[in-house]
Amino acid sequence: MDYDIFLISFPKAGRTWLTLMMGRSIQQHFGLRNANPIRLRKMCERFAQVPSIRLAHDDRPQWKRPENLATSREEYRGKKVIFMVRDPRDLLISNYFQKKKRAQSSKVLFFFTKKNREGQEPFQGELADFLHAEVGGFDTILAYHNIWAANRDVPAGFLLVRYEDLKADPAGGLRKVLDFIGLPDVSGDVVREAAEFASFDNMRRMEQTDALGSHRLRARNANDGDSYKVRKGKVGGYVDYLTPEQIEFLNEKMRATLTDFYGYRPNISTAGPARSQE
Repeated sequence: MDYDIFLISFPKAGRTWLTLMMGRSIQQHFGLRNANPIRLRKMCERFAQVPSIRLAHDDRPQWKRPENLATSREEYRGKKVIFMVRDPRDLLISNYFQKKKRAQSSKVLFFFTKKNREGQEPFQGELADFLHAEVGGFDTILAYHNIWAANRDVPAGFLLVRYEDLKADPAGGLRKVLDFIGLPDVSGDVVREAAEFASFDNMRRMEQTDALGSHRLRARNANDGDSYKVRKGKVGGYVDYLTPEQIEFLNEKMRATLTDFYGYRPNISTAGPARSQE
């Protein structure tokens, strides 16, 4: 299938959350009773009226060193791209738990060569070690976002969705996404219901019960909250895990290398969540 629209993010930026909101909206709007809202790609393939949307962790950056990231996004020329981002410090913490608690052994990734499996085993170190991880770590996160900022004019349409803005106004953010993908006539009631359906508490309940029957929303260990896909969902939650010195270490990296485009680069005097620069 030739896709027209791509929903892209670095892993753990909230893409599953946005996918569920979009899927639920589309399911309800078109009356697709037998469609699973978490399986947005299958909905696009099964129902002609649904826009062709592909979900992607473009370039698989979580398994790469910064210098190995692709720097061109020419493959998206003529397409529409929804690019979801999250504060890189929160992204780092969530990726740590993803790799520590949810990563699959590379034996299930048999189609990759040994060279391309670097770092794909569950992370064995502690969070303090992950701050300096060379594969898929903080430097990779910053480089990946800089690359996309530099390439944002390549697609025919580019919509930036920030996790923090979506958290503040889920229905409003979802409405912008639906307008962007060509569904401006989805009713306000459907949008609000979809935002509630994909609320943190409801997603957590669905993950606990495997209600959607999808590996994308299934706990690795029902007794370990950190193994859940829906783990915390907190804006600025990195301050609960890092020392002031560790936070300043990350802040300095952001000040030195991260583009201003996303509004996350911290002020010199702050160790807390960066204020939006919109």
